[in-house]
Amino acid sequence: MSDVILGSLLAGLATGVGAIPVLFIKRLTHKWRDILLAFAGGVMLAAALLSLIPEALNYGTLTQLAIGLIIGATVLSLLEHSIPHIHVENLNQSIKIDQKAMLIIAAITLHNIPEGLATGVSYASGKEGLGEVVAIAIGTQNAPEGFLVGLF
Repeated sequence: MSDVILGSLLAGLATGVGAIPVLFIKRLTHKWRDILLAFAGGVMLAAALLSLIPEALNYGTLTQLAIGLIIGATVLSLLEHSIPHIHVENLNQSIKIDQKAMLIIAAITLHNIPEGLATGVSYASGKEGLGEVVAIAIGTQNAPEGFLVGLF
């Protein structure tokens, strides 16, 4: 049980570690922000394609993986349309800082629920080392995610 808690905790803390470099950035041009966003997106995509998806195929079928991806994309799409959010381009909106903070907290919480489930299920599967692999993969994509959140 302590392995599960430690793996999940480290994967989750990677988000905060990823945000640390933002503390040292004084000013960021639009061009550099775009470059850093593209880099972070690439790292997250690589973590999914090179680690999470192949591991899922080792323990399930292509049909199960496809169904999971379709359900996940559908849920995220529905959430995108139903939960209020702020686009960076529309920062001239009058919105209180407390509302911004609550939106960010809600988004990160919704995002971390399936990550926690995936980590817990991988530890519970009984497969030697699977929990650690999934926790590392999720932590790897959480660090640039924390960086992205810190930029905005």
